[in-house]
Amino acid sequence: MTKNNNRENNRKIKRNRRFRFNIAQWVFLFLFAYMCYLVIVYLMRDKVRFYEVSAGSMAEDAKYTGLILKAEDVEKSTAAGSVNYFVREGRHVSVGQRVYAIDGTGSLTKFIKDNGLEGLNISNADIKKIKNDLSLFSSDYEDENFADVYSSKYLLNSSLLEYATPDSFEGLEDKLKAENIQYTQELAKETGLVSFIIDGMEGLNPEAVTKDSFDMSKYNGVYINAGQKVGAGTAVYKIINSEDWSLVFPLDGEKARTYEEKGNLTVKFPTKNLSLKAAYSSFNGADGEKYGKLDFDRYVINFVSDRYVEFEVETNKASGLKIPKKTVVERELLVIPERFVSKGGNTTDLGFNKEVYSDKGTSIQFVTVDICGLFDENYYISDVADSKLKAGDYIVDINTNERYKLETKNTLRGVYNINKGYAVFKAIEILASNDEYYTIAKGTKYGLNVYDHILLDPDKVKDKDFIYQ
Repeated sequence: MTKNNNRENNRKIKRNRRFRFNIAQWVFLFLFAYMCYLVIVYLMRDKVRFYEVSAGSMAEDAKYTGLILKAEDVEKSTAAGSVNYFVREGRHVSVGQRVYAIDGTGSLTKFIKDNGLEGLNISNADIKKIKNDLSLFSSDYEDENFADVYSSKYLLNSSLLEYATPDSFEGLEDKLKAENIQYTQELAKETGLVSFIIDGMEGLNPEAVTKDSFDMSKYNGVYINAGQKVGAGTAVYKIINSEDWSLVFPLDGEKARTYEEKGNLTVKFPTKNLSLKAAYSSFNGADGEKYGKLDFDRYVINFVSDRYVEFEVETNKASGLKIPKKTVVERELLVIPERFVSKGGNTTDLGFNKEVYSDKGTSIQFVTVDICGLFDENYYISDVADSKLKAGDYIVDINTNERYKLETKNTLRGVYNINKGYAVFKAIEILASNDEYYTIAKGTKYGLNVYDHILLDPDKVKDKDFIYQ
């Protein structure tokens, strides 16, 4: 009987021990539940996205299509027949140098074919140049400039044909004399660069330009190919006899003012991989419209075959801090003249001496606030409900006893800095921009610094909102 009672008592003791919690266990359960709550809250809340400010530079370029004006003299054939050139497009000739021959009887052309001299005499360097030209055309091609296809096709065909000019074959002159082959040979009358593109715009004065001058769909360039039949008096080539050339382009009033102030501009030609300095001026065309003019004194050889060219004018190259455009918002800020700033007590903190009113009278209290920016000798602060300074408050210059009422506001652009764990608006000074980014001034007082964190979605927050990164 006693043994049975002992067994029963042992079972009761075990059951009591099984369901008894001590304080440590309760604390552990509470902490575990609280941590689960924090994890759930963290997962469910909106994630704050931020951008880390970095240093960068940006050039604000304006893009144009310009009309090239060169010193060009057109030369005409003195006889009828097939034209065969002794030089290639863009090559330099001197006075008295052979430029082309007119084969009036066809005997020269027949001799070349009969003797297997019509193949190409082309070097690896020439092949590399042709490949490079095709690559540049392909990378810069746009559908709206489809007419460029025909220009490029001509230039390619012209280059290939000109590699088979009579001068390309060693000993040809002696063979022609031996066969008594007759042809009319023409010599260069002046020194310069040769081009076989005749478009009727040679000698065009800038003041004669109109909007139609820039309509490339109406461009009518005549391309003279080696082997082509021409009549007497037909234009067969032209000489570009000066390194000086100009580029004219349509212009709006705002850009005209900007360019006039600069005088000299940096011009980039993407298709030529070239950047040049140019003297800028403006003029009125024959239609009364305003046009810009860029004058160059070198590198005309790069534009021998071109009448139109796409280019960019570098108007504002800026170095500073790089931030995304979507981080920038506009805010109305209170304006405080710089003379009212003060240091508080023995600290180096900057703040303002605010008038405080009570039953005992008026007193002066030094207060500090988050300063959003300092521009043109004015401090800018945020006017929020819990700010120590708000519109309507008075501050005092304790050195002169001058009072100032906080009421003037200006709208500035800026970003929300979140380094302190809450949103602080910082005004910015924009130097340049592109489609996605701004370049802003670096080293401004109360402004941004490299590695600062700024909000990517500023429209979702207000001043002093706590930010959990």
